[in-house]
Amino acid sequence: MRRHTYDEIRTVRGYHFGVRCEPDADAGPPWENSDCHGPVSEWRRFETKCPGERVLIRDRAFARFYDAETAQRIALRDHWGHREAVPGESARERAARAVAADFEYLAGWCRDRWHYVAVIVEWTDADGQRRTPETGASLCGVEDLDGYPAQVADELIAECLSEIETATPDVVLSEN
Repeated sequence: MRRHTYDEIRTVRGYHFGVRCEPDADAGPPWENSDCHGPVSEWRRFETKCPGERVLIRDRAFARFYDAETAQRIALRDHWGHREAVPGESARERAARAVAADFEYLAGWCRDRWHYVAVIVEWTDADGQRRTPETGASLCGVEDLDGYPAQVADELIAECLSEIETATPDVVLSEN
């Protein structure tokens, strides 16, 4: 049996799981993957920057721009940041803070400070050999931020445990 490469082997309730994260090359930019982002331009010549735009990323004479002015209007209309309200903060201040956070989030992706990964969990023995029957779960498009892939791995392990314990209630665990 071929040994597989995992970032880690986790043991939960006596079962071993190989966990790995791989770059998700199919995930597009975050502003195309989800709502609640300010407008982002296509690549344009740097000198075409308009008032109210901020530079997300620049490559020689070209750049992508974040339209902070329009984002502010959207944030006010859609109540961005209402869950993180600060006492005494006006709606305009709250929206400005949410727009600044959105810009930093998108700029982080553009500048390779974070990326999308696929989180893959497989039922293994302690040495990383896949178990039979093969059981696993995966999720693509996971933001590699603030330990989120580890949280996703925990959820996928719980899903695998449920499948294993339902399908094979009399499985004898080995200490391998």
